[in-house]
Amino acid sequence: MGIFLPSQHGTKINFIRAILQNKKQALKQAVISHVVVPKYEELSVKNLYEDALNDPEVGPFLPDLAMNSNRLPERDFFFGILGTIKPDYLKQIINDAHKNRYEAGSKEEEKDYIMIKDKWLEELTKHPFLSSKMACLIHIERPGRAIFLLKERTKFVRAKRDVKKYDLSKRLYED
Repeated sequence: MGIFLPSQHGTKINFIRAILQNKKQALKQAVISHVVVPKYEELSVKNLYEDALNDPEVGPFLPDLAMNSNRLPERDFFFGILGTIKPDYLKQIINDAHKNRYEAGSKEEEKDYIMIKDKWLEELTKHPFLSSKMACLIHIERPGRAIFLLKERTKFVRAKRDVKKYDLSKRLYED
């Protein structure tokens, strides 16, 4: 059991010196909670680092830019510290980022949802689904296999074509 530091490549001697001089703090690796954080722009280290460094609870565990050769800390290290000290905050911004990206709003309902009536569902299931990519499965496919899950109240959300930049739902310094 050691202390939780960035990988050997990312650890700078100035950060270790600051820990040993009690200018910075370190956590044991056994205490760290590892959270899988999606790689969204609003959840990047670059976007969250300044807020985390200025936070009185999280800041003492992170290296300053001067200590880290003007480089941001590694992603796993940064989110390990943030997820251990402020787990509720991290879960909230991850959930909000998912909502922004994957739940259709009421304004975009017609654009993002495909509502299918029973009449169309019956018509589409009569015909087999033929795919040029799956030529070997044509003979064993059941008719309409690709759409059998569509129902009148099921939503089908298309992948978004344009890249939208979302703001972070809550900053670390906001209550």
